[in-house]
Amino acid sequence: MKTICMMMTLLVFAVLLSGVRTLAEDIPGDQAKKLEAFFRKTLDTKMPKGAKISVNGYQESPISGFKKGSLVIEASGKSLNFPFLISQEGKYIILAESIDTKTFTDTGVGGLKKGAIPIGRQQIPVLMSADGRYLMLGELIDFKANTPN
Repeated sequence: MKTICMMMTLLVFAVLLSGVRTLAEDIPGDQAKKLEAFFRKTLDTKMPKGAKISVNGYQESPISGFKKGSLVIEASGKSLNFPFLISQEGKYIILAESIDTKTFTDTGVGGLKKGAIPIGRQQIPVLMSADGRYLMLGELIDFKANTPN
């Protein structure tokens, strides 16, 4: 009985390790090193000395033609995680999270929709034209309600 429990434990452990290994291999080694070198060169003056950079595995992105990755910067015992998007061929990188504008709601004013963009711990209000071509930071203010009669 003890042997069976030990074998089951080893089997579960082996399955978990293979799953972790599969996630880590999402980014080919040479591409991960190129990305780390690119981010180090690009962000070098903005990072503390001795900071470690690593790139975590890709996931499906809601934007067709792009994959979603994660840049991890470790410094002073803390770890910061920054999402990025990379094109399928690896030519273009966007250091940001994608925002689903389908969740924006209609304001009832001139074809504008309102929504919010998460920046840090805050939600920044934005307005978007109905056709999605223009994006403005800010929110609508009812001018008539705020002026004396």
